Amino acid sequence: MLVLGQAFVSPYLVKTAAELKIPVVKTSQHVPVPADRKLNWRSATSFFRTYKNRTAPLLSNSENALQAVENYLPDHPLAARNERFKSKTQFRKMLADLFPDFTYLTYSFDELMRLSPAKLPFPIVVKPAVGYASLGVYRVADARQWADVRVRLMRDVREARDLFPDTVLNVEQFIVEEWIEGEEYAIDGYINAQGEPVVLNVLKRMFAHAGDTSDRIYYTSKQVMQEAMEPVTHFMRQLAQLDDLRLYPMHLEVRISPTGTLVPIEVNPMRFAGIGTCDLAIHAYGENLYEHFFNQTKPDWKEILERQDDAVYSFFCAELPVELNTLKISAIDDEAFHSQFADVLEYRIMHRYDPTTFAVVFYRSVDLEENKRLLHLDLNQFISLRNMEVSA
Repeated sequence: MLVLGQAFVSPYLVKTAAELKIPVVKTSQHVPVPADRKLNWRSATSFFRTYKNRTAPLLSNSENALQAVENYLPDHPLAARNERFKSKTQFRKMLADLFPDFTYLTYSFDELMRLSPAKLPFPIVVKPAVGYASLGVYRVADARQWADVRVRLMRDVREARDLFPDTVLNVEQFIVEEWIEGEEYAIDGYINAQGEPVVLNVLKRMFAHAGDTSDRIYYTSKQVMQEAMEPVTHFMRQLAQLDDLRLYPMHLEVRISPTGTLVPIEVNPMRFAGIGTCDLAIHAYGENLYEHFFNQTKPDWKEILERQDDAVYSFFCAELPVELNTLKISAIDDEAFHSQFADVLEYRIMHRYDPTTFAVVFYRSVDLEENKRLLHLDLNQFISLRNMEVSA
């Protein structure tokens, strides 16, 4: 079963749902769905009644869809489970016994703005307790840097309140966490009917510098899969022992230290990587993660990696700072931006769907050198602003 929310709907997801005749519901008439006449549409009342009365795999494309679950199934365990993962504070409480030494604090936005830097255990990561992408997320090394981040947060909160519903990005409460050392990974997967973890996708995140928190580049490769598969599977199995997560899809973000220790960052409920970026698995490995989830099958990663080439497969999110959102842009030179990539697998124009991202590019490289260059690419050269001033 599939719940479609705003904003972007992957064409691969729509094609899979049509072929498998998956029951589908939209949370709004404004959700742009390609080839929607082929889908097995249901009314919201019929859809959620069917889900409530039987066990079936349920997936969403967007966290906008979580509100529909809460509205139609307020007393269902699924609604409470989604909330535990969506709220970073509840998530940390849920994992307290597994990671007893992990430090975090929660504040209202107003409390955080008034807080003395002497009370913050630097280095830290500051982020909304209910967040979206990297909006309002900052790594802060010390009190001097906090003064600058505080100004940026005030600007981010002002802009975000106009762009996103509270169910997607709530900037009224923030969580302050200790900085986790190690390489960062994003994982798409689910827990099957037997309570066992199924990994569908492993992506590694690249950063331009130590304080970078953007979602610009993630990549996968044979090496990435091999280095992360064992600790990720172990952590997913631990999660499955904390709650009944059978048939439950998730997008996990974790860090893995040089010694192999995994520390979770967050788990995004009932979906895979946002705005269709999970489709990198299709481009890199030929594995349709939507089909695997709906059919409750799993990739044979041993066989896949034995035949896999040594290339690097990446996606680039052309992400703009929240104050320079697409509502303030008059034109984008997609052709010039496309030309920055040597081997484009798919180019998606996104400024119709996401106010902070103007394109997502899937591409192939022989190594990481192209990614290192693209991490520092100035995106301002590809956009033209409307006749208004944008604060620095």
